[in-house]
Amino acid sequence: MQPYNPLPKTPEEAEQMQNEQIDKVSSRMAERIQPILAEMANDQNLTRDSINEYSQRISDQIGTVLTAEMARNQQLNNNLQETQMAAADALKLSHELTALYLSSFKDQGIITRLLTLPANVVKDAASLSIVNSRDRKKVEEDLIAKMSDIEKRLAALAAQNPQK
Repeated sequence: MQPYNPLPKTPEEAEQMQNEQIDKVSSRMAERIQPILAEMANDQNLTRDSINEYSQRISDQIGTVLTAEMARNQQLNNNLQETQMAAADALKLSHELTALYLSSFKDQGIITRLLTLPANVVKDAASLSIVNSRDRKKVEEDLIAKMSDIEKRLAALAAQNPQK
């Protein structure tokens, strides 16, 4: 999964990226209010009421651009949170795969196997839930299903990201 924007490597690069984003938003605002300003410049009979009307239209356009930008940022934030949850699930799955791999060593004693397992798997071992050969196929299928689910979640999140 590619990040929406590449991550900055230095504070200067972060500042440059922030300034570029500000410039993009400013450009969108300028595009929206330029016709109103041109109309205002061509109006020969400006009154206080017409100036207030132009001012309100400009404010509305700025509000629209900023609201759209906030919605876009909120979508990115939501996707980031979902991606972090998927990453946490992937990490748990990695631990389970490690435990499954380590349980495949048949010639090691139970104590040696327990010492090589991650802490959360040792807790499972304490409750006598180490995988045996009968359950191995089912556990493998469950792990593959979980991995497939994580991939689908990440693909869905990538599709939801706003386009640049």
